[in-house]
Amino acid sequence: MGSHNIKIQYHSRVSPPSATQTSLSLTFFDLFWLRFHPVERIFFYTLPTPQSNPSIFYSKIVPKLKTSLSHTLQHFPPLAGNVVWPNDSPNPIVQYTPGNSVSFVVAESEADFNHVLDNSPHQASESRSLVPHLDSSDSHASIVSLQITLFPNRGFSIGISTHHSVLDGKSSTLFIQAWSSLCQTNDDESSESSSPSLAPKLVPFFNRSVIRTPSELGLNFPTNWTEALTKLFPTGNSDGRCLKLLPFPPRLEDEVRATFVLTGADLEKLRKGVLSKWDIVERGTESEAPRLSSFVLT
Repeated sequence: MGSHNIKIQYHSRVSPPSATQTSLSLTFFDLFWLRFHPVERIFFYTLPTPQSNPSIFYSKIVPKLKTSLSHTLQHFPPLAGNVVWPNDSPNPIVQYTPGNSVSFVVAESEADFNHVLDNSPHQASESRSLVPHLDSSDSHASIVSLQITLFPNRGFSIGISTHHSVLDGKSSTLFIQAWSSLCQTNDDESSESSSPSLAPKLVPFFNRSVIRTPSELGLNFPTNWTEALTKLFPTGNSDGRCLKLLPFPPRLEDEVRATFVLTGADLEKLRKGVLSKWDIVERGTESEAPRLSSFVLT
């Protein structure tokens, strides 16, 4: 599935209905990923044939996705903003200013949906056209971009690119879950100027004051981030304030991707294997065996 199999239908922007200016500092956890390439994910959804008919999809499904996305951004306004580095700030920040928005591309694919969903090895190039570009420059970097791709009469995908220093795996998943929740609860009569509430478990937490600084933890971390980032990313930007994401052309030629399914039995076998080695490695210590989540085992 090369780019010739994808047709861009339109490109729009989605913003929160009403949000005040917001800024968040980047912590020392975040700054190491400041110019790292975006984190890219693709979610696939099957639809009954009537709903995946192009005329119905564009008139019903896409508007619902856009409205619920706007409502979700009302709860996550920093994601509609940008990473910027004000002249008077020692560190870059995430800043949302009313009017900021998220890139929202709607496309259509000629690919065989069954083939796309199959777990067997695929050419690595096949998924690239389902992933949106994340904009960045010397002075700013977008945080989220989205692409909805219709596979006519079968289903659709949501491709999402996120800035790695702003969203980790848990927070990006929380955003997707919140969007999914509001999309399910949103009805056609809801006002675009009002934002439905989120379940408490889906409400984001933005208070950075709970994160202790390296100095408070007794760690010797750099305090001059422009100097540190210049060493990390020696790109000719003398003051280290460049925010352009580093080029990361994916390896597509002669490369394949595949999906591997781990069953509960597979995970239990891995768990027992790790714990048997743990006893050997930690022998003579009082260290307890760790709790091994499915994510860690994978």
